[in-house]
Amino acid sequence: MWPAMWWYKSFNEDDPLNPKLADEYGIVMGTSHHEPMMRSQGEWYRHKQDYGNSEWNYTTTPKACASFERWRCSQ
Repeated sequence: MWPAMWWYKSFNEDDPLNPKLADEYGIVMGTSHHEPMMRSQGEWYRHKQDYGNSEWNYTTTPKACASFERWRCSQ
């Protein structure tokens, strides 16, 4: 399943038990090409101050975007 891309919403962050519960029910969650690595635009806007307050744009701010995605890899 792909959670909806709603402004300031995040399947993984809104309720930290969401991924665990989905797994218990055998539901595989994914994200679109627009929200890679299970990071949502809502998470970006909540935490962009941690990434230099830049825009979520791989062309203009690749280092900020890579750092944002790298955090998910540590989870």
